[in-house]
Amino acid sequence: MQVNEADAFYTNPVQAREFAEATGIDSLAVAIGTAHGMYARAPALDFSRLENIRQWVNLPLVLHGASGLSTKDIQQTIKLGYAKSTLQRS
Repeated sequence: MQVNEADAFYTNPVQAREFAEATGIDSLAVAIGTAHGMYARAPALDFSRLENIRQWVNLPLVLHGASGLSTKDIQQTIKLGYAKSTLQRS
C-alpha cells in the first residue's frame, strides 16, 4: 500500500468505516486539517474529505482542534456531520 505524503495526516474514509465496524465505537474523531491548539494562520480544511467520510461512516463525528476556526468553517463542519467540537480557551 502506498500513501501520498499529503494524505498521511488525514483520515481515510474506507479505513474509518472499517475501524468503526471493528470496534463498535459510538463516535469518531476524524482528521480533515485541524490540530489541537490555536493556529498561527487559518488551517485549510478538507471539506470534500469530510463529505466522503460522512458517506462511509454513519456515526457522530468529533472535531478536534476547532479553536481558532472561523464561525463559517465551524458551521460547515456541523452541516457535514460533526456532532462535537473541542475548543481551547486562549
